[in-house]
Amino acid sequence: MKKIFILVSAFILLSISCGDDTTGPGGGGSDYPDKVTEYIASSLYSTVDICILPNGEYMYVSHNYNEGVFVIRTSDYSVVTTVDVGYFSKGLDVLPTGDYVYVVNSVSNDVYIIRTSDNTVTSTIDGFSRPNDLAILPSGEFVYVTNFDGNNVSIIQTSDNTVVGTIDVGSSPDGIAVHPNGNYLYVANNSSNSVSVIRTSDNTVVTSVSVGSLPRHLAVLPNGEYVYVTNTMSDNVYVIDTSDNSVVTTINVGNAPIGIDALPGSEYVYVANGAANTISIIRTSDNTVVNTIDLGSGLPDRIKASLDGENVYVSRNTGFDVVVIGK
Repeated sequence: MKKIFILVSAFILLSISCGDDTTGPGGGGSDYPDKVTEYIASSLYSTVDICILPNGEYMYVSHNYNEGVFVIRTSDYSVVTTVDVGYFSKGLDVLPTGDYVYVVNSVSNDVYIIRTSDNTVTSTIDGFSRPNDLAILPSGEFVYVTNFDGNNVSIIQTSDNTVVGTIDVGSSPDGIAVHPNGNYLYVANNSSNSVSVIRTSDNTVVTSVSVGSLPRHLAVLPNGEYVYVTNTMSDNVYVIDTSDNSVVTTINVGNAPIGIDALPGSEYVYVANGAANTISIIRTSDNTVVNTIDLGSGLPDRIKASLDGENVYVSRNTGFDVVVIGK
C-alpha cells in the first residue's frame, strides 16, 4: 500500500508540474506576449507611431519633438538610419507593396513619402489641417489622412500622390483604421465622442457611432469582426460590431488609454494606458482584461504588433525608446 501511495503522489505532482502556466509577466508559458523583453534605444525623445514593412524586416518610428523617423532593423533592433521629416511627425503607415511609407507632420501640415529602398523622402504633400493619423487601403490605391483642425479626412491617390477629395466627419478627428476588406474606414472623433464609419466605394459617412469620452485610436481585428476604440477620458475601450456598427460592450482598462492594436490571430488586443504607464491585454473571446503590464514610466503612446504575433512594440511619449513585449 505504501508503494502505491508513493506512485500515485508522484503522478499527481508530475501532472501539476506539466500543466500550462499562463500567469502573466515573468510567469512563462503564456500563448501571447506578456512581459517586457527589451528596450530599443532611440537618441530622439518622444517616440510616437510605429509601422512595420510587409516583409517584417524593418520598422519605422515617428517622433513628437524631433526631426527624424527612425528606421529599425527587426532582426537585431538596431537603428540603421534616421529620415528627416521635420518636427512633430505623427501617424505613419506603409503601402502593401512595402515600397513607400507615408508619415504625417502635424506642425508643417504635410505628408512625407519615404522610399524604403533607400530611405529617401521622395515627395511632400501639403495643404492639410493639423494631420494626426493616416490609413492606407489594402489595395494601396488611396491614403486617408485625418485633419484634426479641419474636421475632415483627406484622400490621397497614391498613383500620383495628389489629394483627390475630403470627407467631413466628426469634430477633431484623430485615429483612423481600415477594415481588412478595405470597404470601410473608422475614424475616432475626439471632441464629438464618436466614430465615423466611411464607406470607401463612394467615400461616404454611412453612420456615426457614439462612444466614450475623448476617443483616440482604433484597432480593427484582423478577422474583421470588431473594432476596438480607446476612450482617453473614460478610461475604457468600446467594442463595435462591424456587421451592424453597434456597440456590444465596454471594457475598463487603465488611466488614459491611447494606442491600441490586435495580434494577427485576433485573439488579443493590447492597449497603451498613457497616464497609468501600463499595457492592458484584452482577450477578445470574452473581452476580459487578462493581464496588465507595468512599464513604470514613459507615458506609453502607440502600440504595434509584429507580423508573426510574437512581439508587441510600444512607443513612449516621454521616453527615448521603444519597448518590446514578448513571451
